Amino acid sequence: MNFKIQVNNEEPLYPEVQGRGFLGAHIVFHQNNAADVSIKGYNTNDEACTKYLTWNKKVLKKGDVVSIEVLPDTNKTSPPDQTQLSSKMDSFNVSDPKVADEILKHAFECNSKLQELFKICEINLDQDEFKTMRQAIGRIIANNFDELIAPIYRKYPEKRPDDQKDQPL
Repeated sequence: MNFKIQVNNEEPLYPEVQGRGFLGAHIVFHQNNAADVSIKGYNTNDEACTKYLTWNKKVLKKGDVVSIEVLPDTNKTSPPDQTQLSSKMDSFNVSDPKVADEILKHAFECNSKLQELFKICEINLDQDEFKTMRQAIGRIIANNFDELIAPIYRKYPEKRPDDQKDQPL
């Protein structure tokens, strides 16, 4: 999968993830009225190791035009500016399966508490406050999965629930 992303008439980027994975471009607006385009990819072809791909952010200013075109298979690609392998991350050093079970147990308990917090915020916060809190909770849950749960599932595939075994990590 790949796409072309261009800001105004600048040189376009052609980010790509081959095979299984995810590719995304996000326009992020910051509280100080700054904005940027963030492009990330996850190559999940190797069950034992995910490649996290990052292209340099493009800073935006008022009036900029961002275009994204989904492309058919093409030879035009822009290599990522950074590649990180999940197998090289510190969280892969869980050599004791019993400790891995404890980590999973607490990671899931943490997610449950965060889901409770989400419901409390949804009921009690105004729309803007809830949006901010929802995004923060989502980032924490995603990081919990990426940093704790997924590495254990890669190292100990037998710990993955049956209904998730065909899902990419």
